[in-house]
Amino acid sequence: MPLPIPSRKRRRSSSNVKGWMNVGVFMKLGLLLAAFGTTEPDGDDSLARVEAAARLVFPGVKIARAFTSRFIRGKLEQAGRPVAAPGDALRRLAAAGCSRILVWPLFVAAGKEFSGLKSELECACGVLDPGVSVLVGTPLLDARPDTRWIAAALAGILPGKPGPPTAVILVGHGHERQPLAGGYGQLLQVLRQSGGRYYFGALEGTDSLDALLAVLAQDQVRNVLLLPLLVLIGRHVKEDLAGPGAGSWRSILNARGISCQVLERSIADSEDLLLGWLEPLRTAPDLTGKPAAGRHSRLTFLA
Repeated sequence: MPLPIPSRKRRRSSSNVKGWMNVGVFMKLGLLLAAFGTTEPDGDDSLARVEAAARLVFPGVKIARAFTSRFIRGKLEQAGRPVAAPGDALRRLAAAGCSRILVWPLFVAAGKEFSGLKSELECACGVLDPGVSVLVGTPLLDARPDTRWIAAALAGILPGKPGPPTAVILVGHGHERQPLAGGYGQLLQVLRQSGGRYYFGALEGTDSLDALLAVLAQDQVRNVLLLPLLVLIGRHVKEDLAGPGAGSWRSILNARGISCQVLERSIADSEDLLLGWLEPLRTAPDLTGKPAAGRHSRLTFLA
């Protein structure tokens, strides 16, 4: 049975959005897009799609970008394409007159990058004007109670309905904990219920390619499509997954007798996914003027 896709019309025409534009609710709304970062031009295209989705939900919003990776910020600075750190970008939005600032963390799962982002925002918020309030959203897999809407959106960017003899491997960044014990596992279960052959692999930490190869061999899988669960197209997709080198996932899988294709797209290619991810920020009570709660009286974490 096909999975339902969230209604865009309902999300865009909400009375909440109109209410936020009223004088007295806020002076000016700002949105900070916080990502790990990338130097790839395709990554800029992904961010542009993220911004376009944000403007559908928040018409007239002032948008700023921030990268959490100091290394990538340095590379972009050298190339004449500077991107601010999250704390600096937050302060600039406040200096530009934004009294309500939303932070959209462009991470799929909560790991060390998200923890670092939260710490930096706490420090930055401590020096903001008392009239500025900040609301921080959540990584994708924590954004809403279940992952059926994510599964429906991902199906929209796959080239046709996956199924035998081709299996789809969801590739996440990974972390030290057990990814499949959380949102990744729930998403995988929902996708499998739709009738396709789905697996999960992580670029780092547990559930790595070595573990995945053993499962694929056991299930006698001979054809796979790699679907990156990443917001931005960057080195992980271009080199680690699809690169020509012997160490790329495609090369390793092919060497094991498994025909491998890489879908060189990001999850930002799905407008439905981006709009669904924004839903908790759109409906957050902080935007209607209710008191915030957190380490600072004007800083709220949805996570």
